[in-house]
Amino acid sequence: MYCTQYAFAFLQAGIALGWYIRKLGVDADHEIGQEEMHHGIVDIWSNQFQKWYVIDALNNLHFEKDKIPLNAHEIRMEYLKDKATNVQGIIGNQAEVIRYTSDSTGFHTPSNYFWFFISLRNNFFEEPGLYNTKTLLWIDESNRSKIWYKGGGTKGTSYRHPMYQSQFIQTSDTNECFPVPPMRNS
Repeated sequence: MYCTQYAFAFLQAGIALGWYIRKLGVDADHEIGQEEMHHGIVDIWSNQFQKWYVIDALNNLHFEKDKIPLNAHEIRMEYLKDKATNVQGIIGNQAEVIRYTSDSTGFHTPSNYFWFFISLRNNFFEEPGLYNTKTLLWIDESNRSKIWYKGGGTKGTSYRHPMYQSQFIQTSDTNECFPVPPMRNS
């Protein structure tokens, strides 16, 4: 299984439990010809923290700063600010804490949160196909003049991310990307 299948399984289990949860895709900053690091994760709403935060189901990982879990935008901003040197990776239930340096790279690091999209649906077992759904693509001054490429390096020829065709809805509105969900009666 790949990261996206882990994310889909976790997402569907979360939906079955009544959680607010959604699929995200992330990637590092790279130019045409450089290998992509596209990674499938989920975002989950926390009533405790009153915010969304990332879960990397493949790596059993989430990110924290000052013991507060972070969403994709927060991880990205921490990486752009100081290479996320104040962010920690938490494996499992505090089973292992990862400390990142300015040289940390890879699928499981904050460096892989330069690009992110948020899927606008979460029924991927009922209706398969990640690339046929609308998604919010975060755009700001750091990536506005760039293109998100797939492929490259050992993965072959680089090409524009296929979701540019009609799926990406570009935004720089954090309220649109990270809305407070309606509270449910329990």
